Amino acid sequence: MSKSSNVMSEIGIDYLQVESLDSSLFGNQNPFCLEIGCGQDPFLLKMAVRHPEWNFIGIELENWVLGKLLKKARKVALPNLKLLRSDARTAIFEKVAYESVHEFYINHPDPWPKTRHRRRRLVKDEFLEMLISKLVPGGKLFYSSDFEDYALQVAGKLHSTGLTTSLFPGRLYSTDFPDYPRTRFMRRFLNLGQPIYFVAVEKNYQK
Repeated sequence: MSKSSNVMSEIGIDYLQVESLDSSLFGNQNPFCLEIGCGQDPFLLKMAVRHPEWNFIGIELENWVLGKLLKKARKVALPNLKLLRSDARTAIFEKVAYESVHEFYINHPDPWPKTRHRRRRLVKDEFLEMLISKLVPGGKLFYSSDFEDYALQVAGKLHSTGLTTSLFPGRLYSTDFPDYPRTRFMRRFLNLGQPIYFVAVEKNYQK
């Protein structure tokens, strides 16, 4: 077997060969985190280094984009990181159990800025409701965008459910989140003086 095949078997997930996306894929029961639309940015690699006691899976639809991230992951060979090529909505609906995810990350999804195109946005009400249902009580969801209206849409929906609490006291979203790893897109916009809008919530414990 080639080196590339070995890496793929260790890092890449075959969607058809797994029954569920969870920590069993890593051979342990550590907290499980998932990035939606990981692209080629090493954000998830940074998170996996920061939290070696957690497991991370990145989902990306575009094969060529995921291939670039795979090359970066190969160089560091982190045991708590795996990647999956799939549509995120399908993968989470079919393969992720309810109340099993410790943290979700959604960084700069396509904003579809024109009003007539906004129905194409990934992060819509039904999707957010599904993500909340997959979080463990006390689990967190992080979202970032350079479009304020998109952040407001996401934050407003999360708040309206009554199932989550913002991690920014008194605010639905914030442009100040220094502890969050910066992606390539974030650095680009920040260098241009464009703020990044962060949404961060925690799923409430049931009373």
